[in-house]
Amino acid sequence: FRELLEYLEADGITVEQLEQRCSDEDLLQISRDLVEWRNLAPHLGLTDIDLEDLEEGRGEQVRRLNALRKWKRKAGFTATYKKLVSALLGVGDTELAEKLCRQLQRRGRKNYFYGRRQGECTFRPSRRCVFVIASACVLCTCVYASLISYNRSIKESKDQYETLQRISPFAPHTPPRMEMAFPPVELVMDEFEQHKTSNAEWFSEPFYTHPRGYKMCLSVNAKGWGDGQDSHVSVYVHLMKGEFDDNLKWPFQGDVTIQLLNQLEDSGHHQDTVLFSNSTGSERFAGRVTTGERGAAWGNRRFVPNFQLSYNAKKNRQYLKDGNLCFRVSKVVMHNN
Repeated sequence: FRELLEYLEADGITVEQLEQRCSDEDLLQISRDLVEWRNLAPHLGLTDIDLEDLEEGRGEQVRRLNALRKWKRKAGFTATYKKLVSALLGVGDTELAEKLCRQLQRRGRKNYFYGRRQGECTFRPSRRCVFVIASACVLCTCVYASLISYNRSIKESKDQYETLQRISPFAPHTPPRMEMAFPPVELVMDEFEQHKTSNAEWFSEPFYTHPRGYKMCLSVNAKGWGDGQDSHVSVYVHLMKGEFDDNLKWPFQGDVTIQLLNQLEDSGHHQDTVLFSNSTGSERFAGRVTTGERGAAWGNRRFVPNFQLSYNAKKNRQYLKDGNLCFRVSKVVMHNN
């Protein structure tokens, strides 16, 4: 073995490489050429008891491979290439020992440092490598601890601020976090025919005239109301109780422009403007809402005739499509601000 080792070292294979644990791939390769496996077993530390269950294998090569695998399991980390080469030389199989060493040399250094078994790594890092890895771990731990402390302080500051706002009349007003829509805003009325049959009023999602402005919504009566009943669609505007009412002038005065959209192309829309002026019943329709969610309805009972809702091929226009009407509040022009 000493002569073979000197020969191998001349070709670049060192003792450190031979002291790595054998891989399953190399054991499979050796088992194909291993003839005297029963004679090899004692040199690997296997007893007759260890070999008893191997006799039930389905073939000679299977028994050879199982014998080598049993040795690897039994020997653990001492099942090295050096041990296997020594055992092969012990039974006089010099050719197979040289073949195993040549196989290691061809495969390169990568396999010398990493075991083939899943989850197993036989790499032995240097002291400098260990120091660098340990320093990095300490640094990561410190950074993580700092982030946790920072997040905790942010949360405590937020809680203190919210508590201050609840108990202090001098705390600055912060608008609530909510989704606010401003003109132009599109609103879809679905199930038009069901609303018409049941004579049920439809209310849109709320919108604001402008940032920190008046809160409004639309209502639609599909069957029509008053002199528009059974012949027209009635559309109204409602003022609503808003978040910024304390800072606004009342009653509201302005013009709300509403469009019924042509769902075939971006033209041919039907449009009307709802006017809030001094002649409007100020408190009832344009005053600040203090009771309930919405104020009284103000709009047009005869907003659009029913016969215009269906498809018009000549004008390429269709307001009622798939049971839906699409409205757009295109603009709000205020006169009291």
